[in-house]
Amino acid sequence: AEPETPKTEETPKIEAETEADGDGPTKEEEEEATNIVKVLTETKVEGGKKGLLAMTKETFGMADGGSKKKTDVIVDTLEECLTKVKELAEAEKKLCSDDRWDFPCTPKDLYESNDDIINAFCMWAKSDPEEKKVEFNVSKAFRRLNSYVGWMYANRKDLDPAIMKLDSPGIVKAAKAWGMKLTTDGKNRMVWWWDFGAVDHEAIVQKKTVTPADTLRFVTVVSHVVMMDKDAQENGIYFCQAFKNVGFMKMFKYVPMEIGAKLDRLTIGVLPVKMKVICLLQAGRWIKIIMGIMRPFMSKKMRSRIVIVGNRQDPQEMLDKEFGREYIPKTFGGLEGDVTTDLVAEKILIHFKEEEAASEAPTESISEAEPPATDPAPEAEATKEEPKKGEAEAK
Repeated sequence: AEPETPKTEETPKIEAETEADGDGPTKEEEEEATNIVKVLTETKVEGGKKGLLAMTKETFGMADGGSKKKTDVIVDTLEECLTKVKELAEAEKKLCSDDRWDFPCTPKDLYESNDDIINAFCMWAKSDPEEKKVEFNVSKAFRRLNSYVGWMYANRKDLDPAIMKLDSPGIVKAAKAWGMKLTTDGKNRMVWWWDFGAVDHEAIVQKKTVTPADTLRFVTVVSHVVMMDKDAQENGIYFCQAFKNVGFMKMFKYVPMEIGAKLDRLTIGVLPVKMKVICLLQAGRWIKIIMGIMRPFMSKKMRSRIVIVGNRQDPQEMLDKEFGREYIPKTFGGLEGDVTTDLVAEKILIHFKEEEAASEAPTESISEAEPPATDPAPEAEATKEEPKKGEAEAK
């Protein structure tokens, strides 16, 4: 299901993005903005089929599932919604020549029946709490489900059912290297913590014992943990990311553009996950530039959910006020917190074995199998031979 084309407006100038800081852009910053736009425009993803900028705009346009249509089917209960979406899925399955509607790549460890998967989409299509009447949009739920089925099937070569398991070595290694955490706060809201200060640079960038393919699988599995969580279904999710001032091009050494585009589409445009707030800490200026480019293509609701904590703000004070220190992971973003365990540790890292990780050879990297058509910068060019080196060391 293609997203509706949002009404466009003039792309905000860089000056507008710096008003909160009280400073105008320097010549160097204007050049940085020009370079970022150039990279986003020229870089191709999906095997060269789409430009990264065009795909990112499309993804942000899908964030809220599009506006409610006059022809949408609305029901009053979750049971009614589940029944009707199942009927639509069965009808679609009969017209399909493959097994995508059997959800072959969805991690089997996380659900008991296909009803559990469809239920998550029905909950996503539930009316917002501020609305007076509780109702479920059957059509909206099915449009999202159809997008999900299409995305999972399109990436089936990388999401092999045999390795889409919580205890798969590549996924466990990636969980250890990325250091992501999933917690629930005092208001029963799920919080996804992603701290670049906790990332194992050696494993992901230098030796590449954790490949982009491992990262894709790991984030897909974590996304499904969120998707199937009852608190997340009911109350939504808060996403907190501490960048540790990682630069624009360095970011793509951690997450290649091809993988980043896939994961953006999954987490923002495909999964039945209600992102209540996206909080970005310790972010370089490039984040504001990208948000300025994307702003016209986001809904008003989506724009209001993105919070960029500036250098003049105290991130500790903000997180303490929002969640309470007792619900912040220990050392997240170099800050103080009391939480020492989480769902990633309980479901995935419990399978981590140091000696097996050390001997495990890296799996094929997606970035090697499907390189972007346009090399974005000399910095990326210098890393082309690193995967081969990492493979040789592992062997």
